[in-house]
Amino acid sequence: MSEKKLPCSICYRQTVDKDTAPILAMGHFGTPRYICSECETLIDTVERSHDPSEIEAAMARLGETVGNNSVEDTVVLEAVEDIFKTSTERAEKIKAGTYDFALDEKEEEGTFDEIPEELLETEEDKQKTEKEEQFNKKFNKIMDIATIVILAAAAVLFVFFMIKR
Repeated sequence: MSEKKLPCSICYRQTVDKDTAPILAMGHFGTPRYICSECETLIDTVERSHDPSEIEAAMARLGETVGNNSVEDTVVLEAVEDIFKTSTERAEKIKAGTYDFALDEKEEEGTFDEIPEELLETEEDKQKTEKEEQFNKKFNKIMDIATIVILAAAAVLFVFFMIKR
């Protein structure tokens, strides 16, 4: 899989393009969790539908997808759990006739479809990470050689003392 193509964070079936895919949540280190258009549609239905039965059906399907794919990413699970919690409350208020649909418009104004500039990895960050990886590879190789030399020396000493007896 190329560097720009990733599996959907929820269903794992669809491949998403990092540049255009919607983001479900941001990880603890600023790593985005991308989703496919099918999962995005389910989430949109859960969060924006005016029909409580439609919301419940979409939540059931989304929950089934998460369960069937054994999603273990805690960031994804927390995001889906938060969506379910707010959508369940929203559906209950819609059923009761007390939900103010003007709240949906206010929430949309605060969302973003792109990763904020300050969270994007810069070329300097990439170069630094690459240098660290190269250093770690060299260090690990040196440590592997040192371990082999020490084990070989221990084996030679063991054989030497066994012959000496």
